[in-house]
Amino acid sequence: VELEAWLGVLPQLLARIHIRSPSVRSVLHPLLTKLGEKHPQALMYPLSVLLKSPVHARKTAAESLMNSLKAHSSSLVEEALMVSSELIRVAILWRETWHE
Repeated sequence: VELEAWLGVLPQLLARIHIRSPSVRSVLHPLLTKLGEKHPQALMYPLSVLLKSPVHARKTAAESLMNSLKAHSSSLVEEALMVSSELIRVAILWRETWHE
């Protein structure tokens, strides 16, 4: 199967990123790593969202994948994380920050 064929189901793959089954993880994580090497921009936003997940296993798996992306696309990763945090910052009203 061509690697690009997996781009269409990337959201479904990332939704299963935290599965504990060793057989699933042994296929899923290398596949996502290969996708990230060839198409890092496709993983940036979904992974930046997963990094903020309240589910610890999902967050840890996203951090692992993001670190593997940093190995070859460090500037893209840093810029995507900055854009993500800035979008969240400007979307929150001052009144909302006072209530947190």
